[in-house]
Amino acid sequence: MDKVYGAYLCTGCGIGDVLDVDGLKSAASEAGAEMQDHSCLCGAEGRALIKKDIADNGVNSVIVCACSPRVMQEEFSFGEGIMTVRGNLREQVAWTADTEREEEGVDEFLQELGEDYVRMAVTRAQKSELPEPYKLETINKNILVMGGGIAGITAALEASKAGYKATIVEKEAAIGGKALGWRKMFPTKYPYSDLEEPNIEQMIADVEADANITVKTGSEVARIGGAPGEFNVTIKAAGTKTEWDAPAKVGVDEQDLIEKGEMEDPNAGLKPYTELNPDGEMFGAVVLATGWRPADVSEFEHLGYGKLKNVVTNAEFEKLAKEGKVPAKVAFVQSPGAKDDDKDFPYCNSV
Repeated sequence: MDKVYGAYLCTGCGIGDVLDVDGLKSAASEAGAEMQDHSCLCGAEGRALIKKDIADNGVNSVIVCACSPRVMQEEFSFGEGIMTVRGNLREQVAWTADTEREEEGVDEFLQELGEDYVRMAVTRAQKSELPEPYKLETINKNILVMGGGIAGITAALEASKAGYKATIVEKEAAIGGKALGWRKMFPTKYPYSDLEEPNIEQMIADVEADANITVKTGSEVARIGGAPGEFNVTIKAAGTKTEWDAPAKVGVDEQDLIEKGEMEDPNAGLKPYTELNPDGEMFGAVVLATGWRPADVSEFEHLGYGKLKNVVTNAEFEKLAKEGKVPAKVAFVQSPGAKDDDKDFPYCNSV
């Protein structure tokens, strides 16, 4: 755009008491912008001064030398097409001054510092342009849902209700995830006091009957390239390897060993990460709903886990309840500890 500059100096908040106003205005003029001053630039009169110049003189590049740009952001925002650059003379110059200072040269130093901030603000306005947002010519509106558990199914159904097409990618042979093993589920309606029957089977049926939802079981996402609105996604059979797998992260030291032939390149045979798969599927957005996995409790063998069939995790216990296998007695170990101490989980209690 053809820039028309308007530079404004606030003399309030101690700025005019510490700094020479004429010197600051001269610095702005030498840098290429004529500056006006006001005792309260953020006040109604001060903003009216700037708005008048915008309306009458076509100012579109406003330079405000006053307080920190972290404050008064709305006060110094003048609408679309108007760029505002801030120079901080209050916090970084005036308020650093000691009013009882007696050291020789301090006043001159602060004045030079203030004039430098003015020059920097003017120069920044000269060198800056209003950002132009990157807009895709076409935006893909299909949604990829990674994970076919209850979270992924919910995301796909809600996307369909909103009018979007969704693809669920699930590595297992069927969707449903861990919710298939629930005996009951948390209440979802008032008065939220009683557990509810799981609705996962009905949700699966809803997905299968929805023309907007595609389900790919036994599949995994190998890599995602591109950007929001135009993601390029490679989908592969679960557990297989392809040249489009996402490369492993290689550190500087590891790369040095690879180049010396002292370490095998983990990414050998893989396509560069910046390369897009010409056969990849296109999506506008990606929902990560890959679920969770129970903790590895193999280290707690001293409690009999892995040796005694009736020593189970809470997730396994839920499955037993789902199958109707109700034990006569139950003991919960909340802080299992290791063999020689019980301090692995000091924040837990025990039963």
